[in-house]
Amino acid sequence: MEVMTRSKSWGLRYRAIFDEKKTNFIIFTKRKQPLEEMMIAETPYPLRKEIHSKPKTHPSPLNILIEKRALLQQHSTRAETLLSFPVPLWTEQLTSILNLHQKKTQAKVKIPEQITEELKAGTLVLFANGSLIPDKGGGAAAILTNTSKKIITYVGRDSIVTNFKTEMMALSLCQELLSNYINDYGFPPAVAIFSNSQTALKSLTLPKKKSPGQYLTAKIFSKFKTWSPCISINLYWFPGHIGIQQNEEVNKLAKEAARSTTPSHYMPSKVSPSQKRNPLANT
Repeated sequence: MEVMTRSKSWGLRYRAIFDEKKTNFIIFTKRKQPLEEMMIAETPYPLRKEIHSKPKTHPSPLNILIEKRALLQQHSTRAETLLSFPVPLWTEQLTSILNLHQKKTQAKVKIPEQITEELKAGTLVLFANGSLIPDKGGGAAAILTNTSKKIITYVGRDSIVTNFKTEMMALSLCQELLSNYINDYGFPPAVAIFSNSQTALKSLTLPKKKSPGQYLTAKIFSKFKTWSPCISINLYWFPGHIGIQQNEEVNKLAKEAARSTTPSHYMPSKVSPSQKRNPLANT
């Protein structure tokens, strides 16, 4: 008690105490009731109850930093590094996109003829399609028309999975089918890939955009560039659902893949400085 009185005198002298009445109340209350009992006793102030409630509703700044770091570490393995220039500025365009400026009615007549011509010339003809079903997930599929080989993949139902990424995954599956063909039979004279996604095809001809999914575009572009001295690569755009049998089949497969329950491919999230740089950045 004597110590508290001396503290009050010191506070008044050096103007550390601005309300003498409140100070007297604290000293008097301490004499009548121990401080520990005051903190345990119910009070009409909700703030004190919140401070002493469990679990804490007011994490410290240190806790917030630790939680954020743990969250970053948890997703770092699925993170993607976005580069300002995914390919060197002097890189030449892979190829042009055929039918890009055709009207739907014109394409409906022209595309079956193009498929027939490519097959007669011995070209490997592939169809790619991606599908995104809300609350289900994304799927991708590809068909190699010459051998009737098919490949599908489920890319998950994460919020970072977009329709663009499923379409790019479908083009990646085309490469997988093509790679298997090359291993078995060697390089074909030409390859024709049909897709109804203008965005996916445009990004594939020359990756420039700094956006999520860039890693897929750069990876596919890089592989085609490696093959381009040995293969002529043609990209065809066509509007979907115009009665082309191969497209209807690959569309059905992509939707079946999207309804799957076990992901066979995981998309990385947007950005992480810890992720390895894209190898194209050094070429």
